[in-house]
Amino acid sequence: MVPPITQLPLPAQSFGTDWSADRAPDSPVFNGRGASLAPPPRQYMAQPNPSNHAPVHMDQPPGFPGNVMSVDPTISVKGSPEVAQPPKTEESKKTKEDFTALNTNELLYRGKQQLDEAEKAYTAFGEKNIALTARNALEAFAECAMALKGSASVGWYQRPDMLLNALRKIELPPDAPKDLTVTITFPPPNHEAISLIPLGAGLENKKPMEIYHYYVHALGAMKNQARELNADQGLAQAEAKLNDILETLKAIQKEINERKQRNPQEPYSSSDVQFESRYYAHVDKGITITRLANGQEFPFHESTIKGKVPDPTTPPEELPAPTLTPEEA
Repeated sequence: MVPPITQLPLPAQSFGTDWSADRAPDSPVFNGRGASLAPPPRQYMAQPNPSNHAPVHMDQPPGFPGNVMSVDPTISVKGSPEVAQPPKTEESKKTKEDFTALNTNELLYRGKQQLDEAEKAYTAFGEKNIALTARNALEAFAECAMALKGSASVGWYQRPDMLLNALRKIELPPDAPKDLTVTITFPPPNHEAISLIPLGAGLENKKPMEIYHYYVHALGAMKNQARELNADQGLAQAEAKLNDILETLKAIQKEINERKQRNPQEPYSSSDVQFESRYYAHVDKGITITRLANGQEFPFHESTIKGKVPDPTTPPEELPAPTLTPEEA
């Protein structure tokens, strides 16, 4: 009596009709009726061919710090931008005449309102100004750091000190605040904060490509910040608005000072009437912008850098020749 036939499942992949030719010569065979046999010994099991598999995916190229690309660092920019003072106009005289008609309490109330408007206007102007200044400065730093990736500069910045020396030669924009600072801070667990402008000591123990990534992150953050603030188109308007408000504040302050001279007995509190000095105290605090850098946007911002490669006719100092031990010699 013929035993029942067990139907074998079809193979998941077909490698041609004559697949039996691929079998090992000593592999077990079927009995011709389709009945399944016991599985072959383990030593006969097919082993995967590494060349047929996709390469192992790596989030970071070898040697890159994982927290540069996979973590969104915080970019902080600080500075005290100056405001160009407009020339005196007839409008300021008309404004002063309006304040002479106010009584003391009304004048003080108007001064407090104007001080609040002036501080807000300076903050709005300062944020636009500092975002543009930082963006323009960081672009030059990122372009210089990108030179280590160019075909004409292979091996130029193999050492961090060579790259840092090149970065230190970059001049900030002429209108940049004297106290301009740019800092990149990484989240837990290390909370590492590194000054990019001016160049901090924390950069000295970093690899050149790490330094390059820091500047691209910071540049991308300030590009986005400037765009969201509409800084390119709105800076001049913000400065004009600030100057108008500041002219009125100065007119109020002048009127208060003249009244104090005319009536020394007038009950003025020094802290209440020093509106102009309180405004400049606000200015002295500077403007601070803090923004998370989106690591997913890194390729986009990297592609926007022009990548100016230094003149190959003026190469940096050559690396010192390694000292060989007697055994190595």
